[in-house]
Amino acid sequence: MHRELTMRKILGQIRDEYAYNGHLISLSAVCIVATSAILLNIQLGWQPLLVTYLITFNGLLYNRYKEQGTDYLTNTRRTISLKKYFSFIFLIIAISVLSSVMILVIYKEMNALIFLLVLSFACFLYTKYFKGVTNKIIAFKNIIFSLITSSLIIFLAIYYSYPLLNFPLFLMLTFVFTRMMVNTIFLDIKDINSDRKRALLTLPVLLGKAKTLKFLRWLTLFSITPILIGCFLGKLPLISLISIFVIPYSFYYFAISEKKKNFYLVNYVLADSEFIFWLGFIVIMKIFI
Repeated sequence: MHRELTMRKILGQIRDEYAYNGHLISLSAVCIVATSAILLNIQLGWQPLLVTYLITFNGLLYNRYKEQGTDYLTNTRRTISLKKYFSFIFLIIAISVLSSVMILVIYKEMNALIFLLVLSFACFLYTKYFKGVTNKIIAFKNIIFSLITSSLIIFLAIYYSYPLLNFPLFLMLTFVFTRMMVNTIFLDIKDINSDRKRALLTLPVLLGKAKTLKFLRWLTLFSITPILIGCFLGKLPLISLISIFVIPYSFYYFAISEKKKNFYLVNYVLADSEFIFWLGFIVIMKIFI
């Protein structure tokens, strides 16, 4: 009995570490890059994947460090879980940034390094300035965060000298941007009270939960348009159509989010796991086909 309780406690700590502390979202960013590489027929190595993980984790950690006071109101468990990082946050960021820079310098990817530094600066500005602009421009923080995340595909393209003025790349950027809009707007639902106190013009604050979910269902249906266009025109491989699974998947977690008991599962697991499923389904289809 004691052994079972100890094991359960350890598994709970691992679960909280993974979901609350940014590892799941960072892994999701890696999967976005990996999936894009497969669909754009880019031979992918480990270097851009590791750099993607590090830059995503740094951005999230800094954001939550700066907003821990506000987050504590709606994400108490997450804030408590993250506190162990806060005392040496700048050491973590320094080591991660230095590691990323060294990887790109060693492999002589200077253009990618410059873009990475710009992207890192954009992450800093997101927390410091852009998020606050949402009290003047509706959903501004969602747009900026989605642009930053989809820009990881541009980082991938620059790293492998893939043409930037390329229709398939544009289609992937549009798809990822739209999916990130769905993801971030949905996650804003749990922050309605704190965002309202900060006078942020998020869609959940303006529309309420029910109307926001209705809007997200329509946006989810629209989000697969770039994939359908790409496959119809022969610009993306047919296995890209597996991405259509985002419709039933999103509709499912939208529906179960209505129940309080599903709060952790939906907001810290299902919403961000979508991007991991992208890669899993694409790899499986590629193996069989």
